[in-house]
Amino acid sequence: MLAFRPRTRTAAAPTGVAPYAVAVREEVMVVEPTRWGLVDDLEALVLPPSLRRCVTTRSDGAALVVRTGFQPTADAAVAELAALRGRLTAAVGRDGLRVAAAGAHPEHHVTFGLQVDVAIADAHRAELAHERLRAHLPLLLALAANAPFRDGAETGRATVRTQDPEQDLQLAPDRLTVTVCDAQTRVADAGALAALVQSLTRMEATRRRGHRHEAAATTAAALDRDRAARAGLDPQAQDRLTRLLAECAPHANALRAQRRLEATRELAAHSGAHRQRVSARLRPGEPNGGRRLRALTAALSAAYSA
Repeated sequence: MLAFRPRTRTAAAPTGVAPYAVAVREEVMVVEPTRWGLVDDLEALVLPPSLRRCVTTRSDGAALVVRTGFQPTADAAVAELAALRGRLTAAVGRDGLRVAAAGAHPEHHVTFGLQVDVAIADAHRAELAHERLRAHLPLLLALAANAPFRDGAETGRATVRTQDPEQDLQLAPDRLTVTVCDAQTRVADAGALAALVQSLTRMEATRRRGHRHEAAATTAAALDRDRAARAGLDPQAQDRLTRLLAECAPHANALRAQRRLEATRELAAHSGAHRQRVSARLRPGEPNGGRRLRALTAALSAAYSA
């Protein structure tokens, strides 16, 4: 068979799309269903031509990158992502493999992220949103934390995924890109995060300078990034999220994202890291999860296209 290894690409430039249209890009793992180990060299994986525009390999060859186009609503982006997940699951299944999503493979050191792009063509509004969104990044990181295990052990952290903080938020002429989030096991959780980022972008791009939300954004900046990765949504972060969702509600309404934004509350109550811990039942420092982490990886895979 011919090897398929296209270069990783971002969503196509949003020419002519609605203001604040949203696109989702997720990095996913491919696993073999005998011992649920990571397939970390995907250069020989063959995918059908119909998927090649939307699914590429990451530059290190250890992850597939699934990306939607720009959609006017979070609902539409989630529908496209769910369809892509189903098609990808079927495609790799023909080779006896499975797909799963989380911030890290429980028995490896490889990590996986979720990227949300929001179209914003007005340069002034884009700069305002970029300046103000940075204050919300630790909260987004805490909410999306989905990687408590690494190399077969419980780490005691909500996420072990790390990257240069300068990469967490990027500004291009036609979009803002948020990359601070872990990959999400459930498509609904990816949709909740997409709706939150989309609503936040509109809120921060349109509010007046000196508005009362300015102080709230400054307060959010105090939520340290490492603390967010370590503790996830602690009580202080939970309070901040509750206030932020209320602030975002009018913007979610304008974007027809109310239902997806409300789903953020379910993610906050039962985060990906929490659900993994409940499933695996490992203690911090326990050296090797063995059978339990293999069962966890199988569960992550089952949830991927559910």
